Amino acid sequence: MNLYLKFVLLGLSLVIFTSVTIFLFVNNTVEKNLSESILSEHSQKAEISINNIDRFIYERLNDVKNFAKLPAFRDENPNLDEVNRMLSEISHANELYYSFSFFDMNRFRLADSKGLSVGKQHGLRLYWTHINDNTEAIMDISKSESVGRVVLHFASVVRNNANQPIGVFVGRVLIENLYAVISNQSQGEESNKHVQMDLLDENLNILYSNHEPEKVLIAKYPDVIPEQVLELKKKEGRFSTDDNLYFYHRQEGYLSFPGKGWLFIINTSKENAFASLSEMRTTILMVGIVILLLSSGLTIYLARVISKPLKKLRSAAVEISKGNYDVQIEGSNKDEIGYLIRQFNVTSQKLKTKENNEKKITKQLMEKNQEIQQHQNKIITQAKAINRAYKEIKTQHTMVHSSLSYAEKIQNAILPDEKLLSDFFQDYFVYYKPKDIVSGDFYWFKHVKNNTGNHLIIACADCSGHGVPGAFLSMLGINALNNAIQYTTDYNPSALLAKVNNDIISTLSQNFSENEAVQEGMEMAICTIDLTYNIMKYAGAGIPLLLFKDGEWNLTKGNKLLLGRNFSNDKLQEQEIEQHSFNLSSHDTFYLYSDGFKDQIGGKEHKKYLPKRFRMYLGMIVQKAMMIQKNLLDKELQDWKQSTPQTDDMLVMGFRIK
Repeated sequence: MNLYLKFVLLGLSLVIFTSVTIFLFVNNTVEKNLSESILSEHSQKAEISINNIDRFIYERLNDVKNFAKLPAFRDENPNLDEVNRMLSEISHANELYYSFSFFDMNRFRLADSKGLSVGKQHGLRLYWTHINDNTEAIMDISKSESVGRVVLHFASVVRNNANQPIGVFVGRVLIENLYAVISNQSQGEESNKHVQMDLLDENLNILYSNHEPEKVLIAKYPDVIPEQVLELKKKEGRFSTDDNLYFYHRQEGYLSFPGKGWLFIINTSKENAFASLSEMRTTILMVGIVILLLSSGLTIYLARVISKPLKKLRSAAVEISKGNYDVQIEGSNKDEIGYLIRQFNVTSQKLKTKENNEKKITKQLMEKNQEIQQHQNKIITQAKAINRAYKEIKTQHTMVHSSLSYAEKIQNAILPDEKLLSDFFQDYFVYYKPKDIVSGDFYWFKHVKNNTGNHLIIACADCSGHGVPGAFLSMLGINALNNAIQYTTDYNPSALLAKVNNDIISTLSQNFSENEAVQEGMEMAICTIDLTYNIMKYAGAGIPLLLFKDGEWNLTKGNKLLLGRNFSNDKLQEQEIEQHSFNLSSHDTFYLYSDGFKDQIGGKEHKKYLPKRFRMYLGMIVQKAMMIQKNLLDKELQDWKQSTPQTDDMLVMGFRIK
């Protein structure tokens, strides 16, 4: 075997070995990362879909429970004209619902927003089988007797002032609206066209299917779910068959209602799920082949370049060793014999020189190859470091989000129960809308009845900032209010504001020196209502009182203060805060609100909503039921801001005197 072939075989062996090693490493790394990404993506889709369904049902149940508390339905001898008018207003303000009905306890339909089946008795089935004295609200999915279509029924027992059941309020949402919540997860990506999504109840009956809609409420899901998935009732997970992958997420629910325990299952073929992986593997293989071919060509070229001079030297040495003297002898310096003698004499030296040159070239090639290998190792190390950093960031993000979700539950648990207000007001609403997961706005009520009198105390507060900083300040504010009530019998709002201010400053001063200034604080308004004499006292620090009395508006702004703003040894005194008194009459309406709603950016000119527009809008809806006012405020907000992000936390409270 000549030297040229040896160089070619050696170079090709190195190229093939290196190419195969790199291909296997890159292929395995990409396959592992892409597989984890695909599985995580489908699991996340299942989780988002079931959470959307859960929130959708929870919000609708809250809607009907609140509607059932409206005065028009709680009268033991309801005025049907007033009931029909109220149903029409509710339907107009809540376009998501198909219709609303009001039944007596004997299942006779007294009124309907669309006038369907009025006066007829509903069959004793569906949600009626679950309604009893202890039931507050119920939900089911079935074909409606009045509508004739598959709907979600949301029913709530209506109770009179003695807390006795006198009727049932029912809202209906077409099943297509629930489908819309689910189908949002199956739009927008090419890979989702081959994904099958199914929603099942506890008995595995199909409630939704994007691939077999004809089986909804008729058939059960195919028998492919493993027994351990059904028995253990895990919240989420995945399983597989020979050809398909299944990702499931179980509904846990905000409340206990029929439907809790639904399963949302995403089913896709393994071929479709890993199609991108196959394409990636093919691309890597094609690139590897191209690189292999180019490297092989380069190896052959270099082998030819290196071996050609050696072959010439070998031919010359062979000619000399053969003693080829067949030449014409011309002069001592120019004849072939003299030339051959000189070539023979220098052949040994030339061969040695060539050997040295060959070693030098080989060493340079090895140094270059080692340098390339070092660069490759650095790239691999950097890739591993980036991957570890990505996983750490992802883990930290998950932990932060989980912490904020738990903080939201804690904050909601600290806020008072709105049901307390129903004992003291004809009608009311609390519109509470945090900008982020947790809020810097908060509300607070307290009923105090002792030897000093019978008082209801209401507070509305807006802490500096929003999100986590605002939430921490809100907890300080609630704690300060509780302390102020617990350790005093002076319930004048000016005194309470002074105590809250001094309590917050005292708390913050434990962590700040006298040379440091606390730049955060909160605005707050407090109303104390003497329930015996119907006298309301108001004092405000940055939050106004808006009172509608005898057909006229009265705006009281209070003091321009920020409670707890600056560290100081001088405490705020009650006399420094203005206090206002109002005699209350039946149907008087008053509002307390933070600056979040009026500061929202939106409109065609992308400007703030402004206080004047806010008060004008309240003037347009003040005569309506409070729950309808709340829904109309939310609709006005959405129409104003459109796609603009929420600017700040929002809190609006409205109260109507009995």
